[in-house]
Amino acid sequence: MIFRPAPELREIAEELKSVTALMWRFHHIDPARIGFFYETTCEKTDKVAELTPVDPLWWSVLDEFGVYWDYLIAVYGYHAEGKSRNWLKILVYHELRHIGIDGKLVKHQVEDFKDILREFGIDWLDNDPDLPDIAKLPANAGWEACSPLN
Repeated sequence: MIFRPAPELREIAEELKSVTALMWRFHHIDPARIGFFYETTCEKTDKVAELTPVDPLWWSVLDEFGVYWDYLIAVYGYHAEGKSRNWLKILVYHELRHIGIDGKLVKHQVEDFKDILREFGIDWLDNDPDLPDIAKLPANAGWEACSPLN
């Protein structure tokens, strides 16, 4: 597998963090502390994307390059090829949801988080052209409820 930096994914994370209806989920996350990458060989994988904590043993190595990441998010090109920005926003939202307020990884129910399933359906990964912009959902869409179980 070959990876390339994906600064556009960091821009999406920063945008999501600034959306009033979503920011309560991400107040503890600093997108600058996350490395964002695309896997570019476009080989079929079991995962569309994944969030991985950076092992503290690697911090000194990253420090040598002036990089201070706590997590890495990789989006696999086979699945992301030709997808819309709205699709990528939901995917980045999904991956950011894995970062718990305590910094530990959060698992989700079955295949996705309930709030994503409720708003976009169980097959949102396959419905790219019809997906709304997650950053523009109205506050009354349920995104404002302050419950870690949503």
